[in-house]
Amino acid sequence: MKQVTEQEIPSWDRCLPHVLVVEQDSDYGHMLVAELQDRSIRAKHIQTVDAFLDLNCRERVDLVSLEIDAMDPNTLDNIKLLRTHFGEGPGTRIVATSSFLPGAFPFLVEQRGADRCMAKPREPEVMAAALETELRKQMKSKEKGWANKLGSRE
Repeated sequence: MKQVTEQEIPSWDRCLPHVLVVEQDSDYGHMLVAELQDRSIRAKHIQTVDAFLDLNCRERVDLVSLEIDAMDPNTLDNIKLLRTHFGEGPGTRIVATSSFLPGAFPFLVEQRGADRCMAKPREPEVMAAALETELRKQMKSKEKGWANKLGSRE
């Protein structure tokens, strides 16, 4: 990753956003983190929600990219755990991603607290671009003070 100076970050208002990538596929997770870092976005990869919660991490996270699996009975609970951990205020946006999105599953995911549910692209650079777009929405929402409020989900 190239070194970024303070003057090179005008689009993020001198505050590097932070993305937490929860991805079971370690290779994909590391490639996605590298892509985000190339876009001047701080990113950290962790394989499971439980591993993240076990760290008892209290650092600021602007966006969580959460890989979900419709076949995993803990998926909906994991979303709820993250939403409880980060709260409902204008803090953290949760984007659930999946290679498999059957029927009403995206609706259920959003009902549990995800701000968005989207198909997971195979290419990490495509995913990084989508997350950057979501992050920009989140940062703009924070400026206006209405992120994660009822009715602000898109």
